[in-house]
Amino acid sequence: MIATLPDARKADLLEQLESFCHVSPSGRRRALRDFQALAGTLNWAFNVFPLLKPALSNVYSKTAGKTDPHALIYINQAVRVDLAWAARHIATSTGVHFFGQEEWTAADLRFSQLNEEIAYVDASGVGLGLFFPWLNLGYYCERSGSAPLETIFFFEGLATCAVIHTAATHLRRRGAAGPKRVAVFTDNSNTVGIFNSLRATPGYNTLLKSAVDVRLHFDIDVRVHHISGSDNRVADAISRRQFAAALALVPGLRILPFTPPRDALGAPAL
Repeated sequence: MIATLPDARKADLLEQLESFCHVSPSGRRRALRDFQALAGTLNWAFNVFPLLKPALSNVYSKTAGKTDPHALIYINQAVRVDLAWAARHIATSTGVHFFGQEEWTAADLRFSQLNEEIAYVDASGVGLGLFFPWLNLGYYCERSGSAPLETIFFFEGLATCAVIHTAATHLRRRGAAGPKRVAVFTDNSNTVGIFNSLRATPGYNTLLKSAVDVRLHFDIDVRVHHISGSDNRVADAISRRQFAAALALVPGLRILPFTPPRDALGAPAL
């Protein structure tokens, strides 16, 4: 099954987004009904652009609890940034989405396939750990700074975002062509929820947008699966900087340093 967005409808959508993204300071208040109309249009468009769901995170945050359709709501910077992000992707898209390509699980992936990869992630009070079992390769990053307000599993999400970026680099270096698939395992169920639904509160939204950017650029489909902590011991040991324990579990394991994606932390990408 194929979903398409005709050029005329695409142009209308971009014009609607433009009306929210680029307004003078004196015109940055719009009625609740305008926000709701935009959200309705985008939710319909997500049939064609399913990865762009993070675009509405701050819209929902601004309109939460409001019921008067005529109430004026300020279009803040966070809303404009999210909508401009969606507009950039829509403007360069084909406007075509093929349903059915999502129907796979980690059990379908094979080591012999150049365009497939699996990875495990964890975060601790010490750092972040990534583990690629097919490559016998781990990555460690020291945890620094603090998480945004009201984001109790931010660093688990950051590890997941980072592993998607790292997997994309691996796939590119090995010359993988066409659609690619990556399965990620984490013992944090909240992380599973936001990365599979692509819906989260604003504090996590930079993580989702960063992951979506790399997925779209490299044509990668991602599934995030939940596992028990006892099945995630290698990534856990790496995240705690217990490298000897990780090596005991996986002899010959190489552990390299990594830096989380800048844009996932709210900084401009280099």
